[in-house]
Amino acid sequence: GGGGNRRRGGSGWDEWEPEPVESEAASSRGRRRHVEDELGHLIGIYGSKELFINEYRNMLAERLLSKVGYDNDREMHTLELLKLRFGEASLHKCEVMLKDINHSKRI
Repeated sequence: GGGGNRRRGGSGWDEWEPEPVESEAASSRGRRRHVEDELGHLIGIYGSKELFINEYRNMLAERLLSKVGYDNDREMHTLELLKLRFGEASLHKCEVMLKDINHSKRI
């Protein structure tokens, strides 16, 4: 993805410019595709989706434990998006952590 700015014969990195706000990339569908591309790059960096999910789970745990009164609506939204990409089973432990935090707030 994102090859629209590349010219024949080169990698295009030196000619890259951000897409204008009016472009399709600014639409909801375009942003979603961009996020999926970013996730693909992150998975490539970590080497596998399992390693990426383990790192996400560790970072989520640190964020949840380090903040008192943490509003985790944003984390729930992120988790729902990741579940769409990776499946519910692989992110079950993260979901349990967030539900535990929500439950502990009510007590």
